[in-house]
Amino acid sequence: MWLNFNNCRGLGYILFSLVGNALGWRWGMRITPLMGFGCALLIAVLVRDPKRGQSDGVVGELVRTSLKKDFNYLTSKLVCYIKYLV
Repeated sequence: MWLNFNNCRGLGYILFSLVGNALGWRWGMRITPLMGFGCALLIAVLVRDPKRGQSDGVVGELVRTSLKKDFNYLTSKLVCYIKYLV
């Protein structure tokens, strides 16, 4: 979905600057929270929760793994995350 948090997190700043430049900074402080409440209301009305257990995704039995295997898996993910940040 193209409208996710990473694409929209600056919209509050953009809205504030547009309203602030047009009507003054105080109106920007009044309008921006109202838009946030409107978005929260839209999410509460339009987004439906899945039925219980529907999104768990467990198909079969869970397999017990060793501590060493778990540690290696987690460190490999950590290394990938650090490479992504650098």
